[in-house]
Amino acid sequence: MAEKVDVCIIGGGVVGLFCALEQVKNGKVVRLIDKLYTGSSRYNMGEIVLKGLPESIAEFAQFSQNQWLHAAEGFGKSLGYEPHAYARFSLKGGDVEKLKKEVETERALGFEVDFIDDPELIHEKLDLKLVAEEVNAIKYSADEGAIDTSKALDGLRQMIIQSGVRIWGSDSVEIIETEGKRLKKVITDTGEECEADNFIFATGVWSGTLLGKVGESLPIRPARVHVLQLIPTGIMPSCILNSGEKYGNILVKSQPNGRVLVMYTASMDPAQATWSTEEDIEVIAWMRRRAGQMVKSLENAALRSVNVVTTAITPDKNPYVGAIEKYENLYIAAGMNGKSYAYAAGAAKYLGLLIRGEKSTFSDETLQAIKPSITRFK
Repeated sequence: MAEKVDVCIIGGGVVGLFCALEQVKNGKVVRLIDKLYTGSSRYNMGEIVLKGLPESIAEFAQFSQNQWLHAAEGFGKSLGYEPHAYARFSLKGGDVEKLKKEVETERALGFEVDFIDDPELIHEKLDLKLVAEEVNAIKYSADEGAIDTSKALDGLRQMIIQSGVRIWGSDSVEIIETEGKRLKKVITDTGEECEADNFIFATGVWSGTLLGKVGESLPIRPARVHVLQLIPTGIMPSCILNSGEKYGNILVKSQPNGRVLVMYTASMDPAQATWSTEEDIEVIAWMRRRAGQMVKSLENAALRSVNVVTTAITPDKNPYVGAIEKYENLYIAAGMNGKSYAYAAGAAKYLGLLIRGEKSTFSDETLQAIKPSITRFK
């Protein structure tokens, strides 16, 4: 016999967990189904960087950041938010003028951000005398942040379990039954059945597969993302480092344990537009060289580990958050373009309002920018 709940959430990464927390806080009985119990977003860099986001979704990201900042007051538990400065690099041969224009645009939007091309000032801002010689300019912001992803996911999971959310871990949804314009039931590969009044798909790149099971589709593609853990040979800056590359970004974040995470977003890299999570040896070698060109302490850094995940990329780089038009009780929060930590709390809040039939607190411009429909691209 199928169990019956108010809301069935498919996907147990940071987005699905925030959605579960929002629903249970509002009195809903919730089932969360996750095929990866640890959550794939555990390997995300967790950066919360508002600068450079499209203006249409700035308030959406700002809401999410505030939820992380005030987690202790709002949820009774710190969720691993760490204040960080942020420096976007222009390496030798890079487009310095493009970086300067980014700064001008963001200042016009009211952000406090600096363009610095004086080597001594770069060293001063980064509190580091070992910036590689290839760095010839930076865009610098003092008030960004990042999440300790393991602490966040473990904390969220603990909170929702204590709140009564039911979790099926290591389960994959195989069958979705519909009845007219409503989803009725999902059946997992282990034979578990769940009926619900409302369903939320929060499964990243796999959301396309789930939508296909109910005759729906949204433009979404995968990007293979490599995350390296390196052991530096010397001191590292505390800020998040970003180097804009031809097909994506290289991000560098120091960890409290003295190790360093290096991620290649690969959002526009045709060679990484794959579902595969196999390691690309050439990309790993290139990432290590590029990191060494950013910070001297990474020139000969030892490779500690490699994690490979896939992120969901949408045509306009904005997420899909909202109701699926074809069905009365189906909602989606996917296509985060590698920024799931920047959008998770906002996605959960908006879907909570929709399911409860309450008026949205977000602007019409924002809602159009995240609307899960191909009409937004026309």
